[in-house]
Amino acid sequence: PALHPPPPGFVQEGECVVGSATGALHAFELETGRLVTSVKGAHAGPVHVVAEGPGGRLLSCGKDGAVRLWSRALEPILEHPLLDGIARGLALLA
Repeated sequence: PALHPPPPGFVQEGECVVGSATGALHAFELETGRLVTSVKGAHAGPVHVVAEGPGGRLLSCGKDGAVRLWSRALEPILEHPLLDGIARGLALLA
């Protein structure tokens, strides 16, 4: 059988948050493997990175080029100085 790399993910406080090829984010309990929550359509395409963000939040980046900030409960955070900085940096590249 072909080997596939594990999905991008991040472990925090007993949960593992992973991104999927469909653009969704999923949080699982590490001890039981139980799905805690999912966010379908977090990205318009595969999720490439799930990483720790400022203040214990999560960052995700997808093939769509979007960088998103999430609470620990996977609720989107739409305004944050980090996101403003990323937007300014990307504007300089355009």
